[in-house]
Order: sequence, then structure tokens, then C-alpha cells
Amino acid sequence: MIAAEIAQAVSARLAVITKANGYATDCGVRVYRGRRRLDAEAPPCVVVAELEDTVLEQTMKGSLHLSQVYAIEAHAETTDPDNPNDLCHQMLFDLKRAVFGPKESLHTNVRKIEYRGRTIGPRDEGTALVFASIRIAVEYAEKLGET
Repeated sequence: MIAAEIAQAVSARLAVITKANGYATDCGVRVYRGRRRLDAEAPPCVVVAELEDTVLEQTMKGSLHLSQVYAIEAHAETTDPDNPNDLCHQMLFDLKRAVFGPKESLHTNVRKIEYRGRTIGPRDEGTALVFASIRIAVEYAEKLGET
């Protein structure tokens, strides 16, 4: 359950990404955990994908120190088809600010949040949809068999 609680906490941080909250975009109006396909009405939105986790340390009693990798994608429609990356850079800034800006911890078991890089996706011809993503790793502790 700790992994699910952390994923929900990441989603909650991303849900504040709105212009009304002082961000450059409104990508946080819809946040999806694990959604693969987006319909035309979904953007602007953020999709949180949980990728691999890595055991960093394990004791004989089942205590684990894990690193969970997340890919966090922001999707929106650009109004400038000649310079779609401009919106992508705004979305990247918003994602980083939402994830790394707050001082409070994601969860009592989280030890560290690490930035792992970013991607700007190419805009498909004939569409205004663009996306940008960041990858993060969240280190946390849990005990096997306990919630």
C-alpha cells in the first residue's frame, strides 16, 4: 500500500498545475495514474506511469529500501504549430515545480526524490497535441508483507 500512497501523493502534487495556481499551463486539471490512451478531450492533462522499481537494500527480516521510477507526462494543445517546444518547456517547468517545489515530504517513508531527466515528444503532423515528460525516482522504505 505504501507504493499506492506515494503514487497518489505524486498525483496530488501534479493536480495543482493550473494557471489559477500561478503555473504556466493547466495540465493538472486532469491527472491520470497509468492511463495509456488519451482521447481528444483528455488534454490538457498529466499521466503518471509507474516504471520499474529497484531494491537498493534488503534485510533478512524483509525490510526494503526501494527506488521507484515514475514517468510523468504532460499533454496539451499548442497554439503555435511552428514552435511547439515552447509549450513543452512550460509544461516541463510546471512538472518540476510541482514535484520538487513543496517542502513537505510525499510520504513518511520517502527518503529522497531524484530527478532522472526529461523528454520533449515530437508533434505529429496535422495535430496540435504536444507532450513533455520528466522521469523521477522516489526512494522509500517498506517491509514486505506489511501495508
